[in-house]
Amino acid sequence: MEYRNEVGDGGSNDDVRRRTWLMRNSLGYQVDPAWRLLGKFNLSRSSNSQGAFYDGNFREVVLGAAYRPVDNDRWNTLFKYTNYYNVPSPGQLSATGSVADYSQKSQVFSVDTVWDALPWLSLGAKYGLRIGELRDNKVDGSWFSSRADLMVLRADWHVVREWDAVLELRKLRAKEAEDARAGALVAAYRHMGKNVKVGLGYNFTDYSDDLTDLSYRSRGWFLNVLSTL
Repeated sequence: MEYRNEVGDGGSNDDVRRRTWLMRNSLGYQVDPAWRLLGKFNLSRSSNSQGAFYDGNFREVVLGAAYRPVDNDRWNTLFKYTNYYNVPSPGQLSATGSVADYSQKSQVFSVDTVWDALPWLSLGAKYGLRIGELRDNKVDGSWFSSRADLMVLRADWHVVREWDAVLELRKLRAKEAEDARAGALVAAYRHMGKNVKVGLGYNFTDYSDDLTDLSYRSRGWFLNVLSTL
């Protein structure tokens, strides 16, 4: 938990004051050898002396379950539900560095599964559904529906012991915008030990597999670090 009290010069001999409460929480629980539950609860409340337009509120609740049957460890599946609410303050940046100039309240359901088809090949698929609403004004105005479906097919080729190659085929459909986009993502990963690997890749699509990110600015190079316990 964190509390912030910030005071700045607002001009005309007036000070601008912002008070912010922040909370970050996470939980993991091993139900049995095959099932593990996970959860996350992040919250932010911010008030500004200049008025409601400069306030900011954020909430993210995540519930998930990971399934890896002990009698078939070649198969892994993750089920996840996200409840997301964001009313950004002016100047707030999204995860991609763009200005978050819209309000959002969304529910996202996703399932992600991977199967080791062969010792040198893993095949995977992901489906995500966002049911939510957007508003282009931070304080008032009408909410409008925003539904999207994401489908991903993935192949991991274990080239040699230390190297993996990854190919993803992606398609995103936005219902209200009557828009559909498809493309690919490629990456190469180097194992840095038993539990860590580092990858460099390129996303040929302009969208993220995070359905709460609506910036369409995800095209380009990326660096990814993965670890397992």
